[in-house]
Amino acid sequence: MLIPVVWRLVDAARTGAGYREDSHYRFTVMLAVVRPVVLELGRPRVLDGAIDTPDEIAYLERNEVHGLSPATARQTVERRKTAHRQALPGYTILGKEAAQLGNEDRVRGTPASRGTAVGTVRVVRDESEFASLNSGEVLVCPYTNPTWTPLFSLASAVVVDAGGAASHAAIVAREHGIPAVMGTGNGTRVPTGGQRVIVDGAAGTVMRAETAG
Repeated sequence: MLIPVVWRLVDAARTGAGYREDSHYRFTVMLAVVRPVVLELGRPRVLDGAIDTPDEIAYLERNEVHGLSPATARQTVERRKTAHRQALPGYTILGKEAAQLGNEDRVRGTPASRGTAVGTVRVVRDESEFASLNSGEVLVCPYTNPTWTPLFSLASAVVVDAGGAASHAAIVAREHGIPAVMGTGNGTRVPTGGQRVIVDGAAGTVMRAETAG
């Protein structure tokens, strides 16, 4: 029989798990609004030559967005990108860098949930596209959070641009017993929606079904 202190710890763990999911949702739900705003801030700086793509604006502090000359902004961004690559090889301040495959028929990532599935790719980029996923399709997405959980009951496999074996998508995929490949960096671009693919969750690979073997 468990002593009272153990029961208190069990109750605290159960309560804490709920708070963790709720806080994660509260922090991430705003990203759907914040990201387009940040990209809009970056577009004028692309036009004046300060950065190459709108998302590079994330490397600048708030007072630097409009306060630096194009040349100084470009130097600042390059310096910080280099520092991030040295600290976290393969990653930028925004996430995992796109893999340089050389073979557009295959995507590689981190094995996250064992198993093999064959299905049609359905790229879902945000909550507005949730209803597009059909039963048995391979869910391919840039990231997931608790709001994505119901999709896992429909998907035959999950492929995610970001994250690792301990991320939300990986854990939920294992709970549902479906293959998952995480951290592909370019899964939402290669292959495209509608293609038949083979997802190997143990090997961490996704390949077009017609090229398998």
